[in-house]
Amino acid sequence: MKYNILAKMSKREKIIGVIAVLAMLFFGVSTYVARPLLDKMDELDQKILVAEKKLHKAYQILFRENTITKEYEENLQFVKQDQNEEEEIAAFLSEIENIASSSNVSLSDIKPGNVEKAKNYRIYSAEIEIESEISYIVDFMYQIERLPQLIRIKSFTFSPKDKNSKELKGNLTMALLLIDES
Repeated sequence: MKYNILAKMSKREKIIGVIAVLAMLFFGVSTYVARPLLDKMDELDQKILVAEKKLHKAYQILFRENTITKEYEENLQFVKQDQNEEEEIAAFLSEIENIASSSNVSLSDIKPGNVEKAKNYRIYSAEIEIESEISYIVDFMYQIERLPQLIRIKSFTFSPKDKNSKELKGNLTMALLLIDES
């Protein structure tokens, strides 16, 4: 003899049972099928958005390629190593001396430093001792930083020259970066 539950149920119980089964089926499908699909679609949308932004940026760079190349060629003259190492160091130190004299800063000592060599560039350094009033020293440092060459002041220290003097004495470490095309 078969045991049939549906035969013993009233019409109302059958409707409630079908609704309960459909609700559980809907919950299961939404939890285990639809939600993971929607999450995956959101993840893919985010990846597409990031890729579109990268593509847009690359397009802008490509669009500006001629301008960038022209600017590179114009500025290359300031960072390209044209002479041998000794001549570059001499030119670097000479440029510092010229700026110091035009800024009313006296150089008491100037020493070429180490040359850092990398695959495509070299960094020449120099240590200088200067004496002057603070306004002239600030002007000197400003003139160094304004040069088209990549000369940068890496460090500096200052102290009063004498106890009641307006003049300062100090040490500066500078670096010049040049592209090595050899």
